[in-house]
Amino acid sequence: MPLDQALVLAMAGPRSSTGEDVVEIHTHGSMAVTAAALRMLGDA
Repeated sequence: MPLDQALVLAMAGPRSSTGEDVVEIHTHGSMAVTAAALRMLGDA
């Protein structure tokens, strides 16, 4: 399943809300889109 758009935010600690390095991945669509994105990240 091709992923056409996603928003990736990287926040370096200690200036993030948790104080740790954080990466957020925002996708649109269903759980299938989210699962496909996670599979693609696992293959990288």
